[in-house]
Order: sequence, then C-alpha cells, then structure tokens
Amino acid sequence: MSIHRFSALGLATFLGITGAWSQGLNRELGLPLWQGTSLWAEDAATVAKRLNIPGGVNEKAGHFKKDLGPKDQIFGVRAYSIELYADRGKVDRINVGLINRADLFNEIMREARSSGKELSEAQALVELEKRMQRDAPADFTSLTANIARRLGLPTVKDEPEVKVWDWSGHLLTAERTSTAVTLKITPTEKSRAAGVSDPARAGLNAAVHGRDSVKRRPNGDVVISGIPPISQGARGFCVPASWEKLIRFNGLDLDVYQLADRGGTDVQGTLLAPFAAKMATMLEPKGFQVQFPAKGPPTLDMLRSQIDAGRPVLWGMDSRQFPAWVARSVKRTTRLPAPTPGTLPPDPAPHALLIIGYNAGFQEIALSDSTELGARFPEIWITLADAQAADMGQELVVLTPATTSGPGSGASPVRTGHPTKRWY
Repeated sequence: MSIHRFSALGLATFLGITGAWSQGLNRELGLPLWQGTSLWAEDAATVAKRLNIPGGVNEKAGHFKKDLGPKDQIFGVRAYSIELYADRGKVDRINVGLINRADLFNEIMREARSSGKELSEAQALVELEKRMQRDAPADFTSLTANIARRLGLPTVKDEPEVKVWDWSGHLLTAERTSTAVTLKITPTEKSRAAGVSDPARAGLNAAVHGRDSVKRRPNGDVVISGIPPISQGARGFCVPASWEKLIRFNGLDLDVYQLADRGGTDVQGTLLAPFAAKMATMLEPKGFQVQFPAKGPPTLDMLRSQIDAGRPVLWGMDSRQFPAWVARSVKRTTRLPAPTPGTLPPDPAPHALLIIGYNAGFQEIALSDSTELGARFPEIWITLADAQAADMGQELVVLTPATTSGPGSGASPVRTGHPTKRWY
C-alpha cells in the first residue's frame, strides 16, 4: 500500500483550485461572499462591509441585515433580504430570504401605491395567495437547480422541500415552507453537531451562560449583556424576532423564518399566546421550558428575580412612545433625563420586545428591541412608570433551561389578555 504525502506545492495547488471554485460560486450566487477557501475564517465585519450589509455587534454576538430590491437575485432567483450572523467576531451563518409572505405582502402594497391604485388589505391578501402558490414552487425549483448545476446533486434528499449541499466545510440548505423559501449557509461541523446536542447539557450551558452574562454597574444598573442584535427589518416580525433573540442567547440555532413559520406569524402580525404555546412544544425536547412569571405590567420584584438569573423577559406593550424613549435613552449617562411632553397617536401600536435590565434605585428598566429604530441600540432605558403606562396586560414570558426551576413554572400559555390582537 502506497503512502501519499502532500507537498507544499500540492497543498497550494489544492487551495488554488478551491479558491477558484469559491470565486465561481460567488458568480453563481451573485455576491462576493467568499474571499478565500473558508467563510468561517473571515472577520464578520469585513465580510459585511464587502457585501454592503449594515448591522452591529453586541459583545460576542453580531447581526447584519440588508433588504434587497426587485432586481437583486441570489443563484438567479429574486431575493428579498440577506442576513449575516456573527459569533466572536467570525462569520457564523448566512441567511437569504427569497420569496416569503411578509416581504411579498409589503411589495404588493408598495406596487399598488406606486401605480396609484387603492388596494384593500383583503385584496392584497388574495393577490398574495395567488403569487405564493404560483411563484414559491417555481422559485424553489430554480434555486435548487441553479445550485445543483454548480455543486451537483444534494447530499441530503430525505425531505422533498429541503435540499442540502456540503461543499468544503459549508452547508448550503435550501428550504421551502408554507410561508417562505430560504437559503442558509452554515458551517458543516456546527450543523452536524446541532442535530445531536444533548438537551440536558444544552440547558445547563444556557443557565450558566445566562448567570455569567449579568453585569452590575456602579450606578445600580443590572443588565444581561450580549443579547444578539437581531433586526426584524420592515416586516411585522417583532414576536419571532424577539423569540430569536431569546433562543440564540440560550445557545439554540433557529432563525426568524423558521420561528415565524412554526409559530403562526402571518402578514397581519402574531398572536402572542398561540405563538408561545408552539414555542413550548418545539423547545421542550431541546431542554427548555416556556414560562410565564407574571402578567403585565412588569414590576421590579419580578424583573429582579428573572434578570438576576440571566433570563430576558419578553414583554407585549404599546409602542406609541417608543421613538421618544429611544431619543431620551441615548442621552442617558448615569440615569435618564426628564421626559419631554409629547402628543401620542390615537391608536395603540402593539409591539413585543425584551426586558433585559433594571435599576431599582432609579426605577428604570432596560429594553432590547428588533425594529429598524431600536435594533442598533444594545440597551434602551425607560422608566418603570413608562412601562406601566405602555403595558397591554399580556403575560410576561421567559425561556428557562429545564435544568432550573424558575418562577411561573407550569403556567398556561392560553392565559392571556387580548386573545385576538396581533403584535408587530
């Protein structure tokens, strides 16, 4: 039996071939994603700059997102958005949103406005269904065929609406659900490991990570640091985006498209209680429990017990004051300045976000938001009085590792106010 030794020249030749393949893949993809042989070795901010994707980093976690235009294509198929996730400064994954109900609905409404047509929501929904039924299967077929022309047949074909290619340490996963067609690029090793993770170990790791993430400052601030800075973009995805923050903070790897599809989010928003119930069913086998420590408005005692344990709290609130909160929060040094009186719009604007901190002495709490306005700020501080005035009587939600016993264990996800109200 002969022994083959790789010389420096042979290795250089191999890397050159792989690099040429990556450049060819860039051309097929339609973006200069790969600079060398491995995307995962690159600095995330550098890749985001190369792709012209805005975003930011909050300690170890980063998120960059760009909405695409009608002429933008990925593997020859119309794409609506691209997201880059970062972990410890390196690229962690790429998500491409192709045709999907949320972005397509917004596009239909924009088309009507630009052409001077009056289109009701009901008419837009009819057009949405027609286009999804016509275009989603065709887009998925074109996407997978175009990837296969470059990388060959998929390596995993068990599910007809999921196609996977394993190329040089990168998994390319094309998926079609009832709500979206997506393309994800993830590290091969990470993707394989994610399928065999031990729920007990995942829960224990999350509990330790949560406690270690609690920071206490000299002014009395107690804040959970390192919340992933997810942006929902122009979609009414505040609930799945907030859940994505919770889930990623706890070490799990589900994105907003998967969560919106499995949780029942549609173009008209999200019902909080049914979404939480579906999250509970999905996350229990992974070592986590969905719990309801109290009903709003949030109190300092309740927040202290959760934040001190490293558990962010999902809160349903009225966001009419939110722009004023952001403007005041950016001026905070030691504590918030006095509020400036303003006029509110007439109708409540239901919104969901995370409470991630408190200051008992100042009677203030810290928020983490996913909207285009709030996603760039790691902390948005408001007063407890602000929170009480904006509360909409919903159950507060936490995601608790099953290895711990947090307050609110066993609370029913259907115990909530405004059962038919949707959240954006």
